[in-house]
Amino acid sequence: MKSTSFMISIFVLLPIFSWCATSTVANNLQSANLDGLKNQFQTAMKSFSDVASLHYALAGIKELDVQAPDTFCNDIKRLVDKSNIESIYHATEAAKSLANCKLPAEDYRSTISSTIQSDKSTTADIYYAVRSSVNLGVNVDEATIEKRLNSLAKTDDSVLSQGYALLTGAQLNHAIAKYYADTINDLVQQADEVDGRTLQYEGGVGATALIFNAFHEVSEKADSPIKIDPKQLMKFASYFSTKRHVATLRSAYYLTKAFKYLSDTKNSIPVVVTRVNPSTIHSQNPSVLISVTNLFGQSVGEMTVMAESAKRKDDGVVVVSKQKLTPKASDFSVYELPFYDKKIPRGFYTIHLSLTPRTEGKFIGLTDITIDVKVTSEGTLENAELNVVDRDNTAQAKTYKLTYPNSLSDKLEIDYHQKLIMKFQIKDKQTQEFIRVHQAFLRFTNKKSNKEVIYLAEPTDGDNSLYKVEVDLTTNANDFQHQSGAYELNLMVGDALLQNGFSW
Repeated sequence: MKSTSFMISIFVLLPIFSWCATSTVANNLQSANLDGLKNQFQTAMKSFSDVASLHYALAGIKELDVQAPDTFCNDIKRLVDKSNIESIYHATEAAKSLANCKLPAEDYRSTISSTIQSDKSTTADIYYAVRSSVNLGVNVDEATIEKRLNSLAKTDDSVLSQGYALLTGAQLNHAIAKYYADTINDLVQQADEVDGRTLQYEGGVGATALIFNAFHEVSEKADSPIKIDPKQLMKFASYFSTKRHVATLRSAYYLTKAFKYLSDTKNSIPVVVTRVNPSTIHSQNPSVLISVTNLFGQSVGEMTVMAESAKRKDDGVVVVSKQKLTPKASDFSVYELPFYDKKIPRGFYTIHLSLTPRTEGKFIGLTDITIDVKVTSEGTLENAELNVVDRDNTAQAKTYKLTYPNSLSDKLEIDYHQKLIMKFQIKDKQTQEFIRVHQAFLRFTNKKSNKEVIYLAEPTDGDNSLYKVEVDLTTNANDFQHQSGAYELNLMVGDALLQNGFSW
């Protein structure tokens, strides 16, 4: 190195240690994004060009307990195509969503009848015709409908066609509905399983939600329980809960209906467990708070929520066992687990939860619930010193003791005959133990060019975890591109178990 001197300022940057917690739920459920769905429907109600969009917007917003004004009835009558069965279906569904909107049945009877009789009609067409008849109060020949469905089943066995057959069966008599309700399990077996966590059908969320809704509608008409195993039901729920945003109104509508069925107390209800408090847990925020709701974000009633264990991931050490959480909300939707304890060492932990209902109801997803937490602790820098050593005579050394928060006011002059050695330790304030971190290094920054040179600080052997970094200004001259001048020296320390940074 050509220069004979450096001008160095010391600034020490060290993160504060704290409790930081993140959560992942084993059953992977999240509450539905109801605000997003509601906004999607309301936006569509302000701008629509076809009766299908109007149907999905009006019916969707009603599923969220918002009643649209009857003024939309004129739009329905204006947009409906009386010669198209799908258009008639959307019009009658949209009209049914309003409090007072009556469509003249005679205007649509001919199209409904011809659709049922036509050999070119699909299963979806038959459903549109039958559902429109129900909405308009027009009688249909159920025996004819049953024959048409049986015939179509031989030529189209797609899952979507089967779904429409179930929806049609739900409009007919109890015996026909019972026949189709008994086929639900076969259709469930045709769902695609992804990563062992979700079930879905070809066609995405719209098709999956339509078929799932068909399970419920036909089972209600047949007055029989839905033939879905609880684990399978949980996988459908997991799939729907991942859909935070959907592209089409059709998908949004059927997804909203699916969430509503999954939150109805008449049915089996998947329980959603999520974190509700900030992820950083410390002495001023010492607890893990969780919400226990259905997919609509509503309380499922009082539960006994038990932390079966909290285990450290590295070695399986149990730090919490059989600890009951305390209700923190009057509707029993939020529970608290005190977790800040100076006896718990820093590290990554998994909390295993179980739920036991205190009220009547059919609940699933009460076990195998896990929350991952990261325990950190406040720390401090100890025994920091900066040594300037002659590279040929290590006995000649000048030592600068560093004490936080005092800064080093001296400007150090160092030439290429010397070494710069930095030593320090990091102490956990909770345990008073010296600890190791994932990241510790010295950064030289040229004050003129802002170019940086970084050296790794490594811990020495032993329990004291003394960190040391040594920079030989001769052998490391290339790192500095032989540029002399004033440099700023920063000590950087970081770790996944450290909270926030502070500078020194």
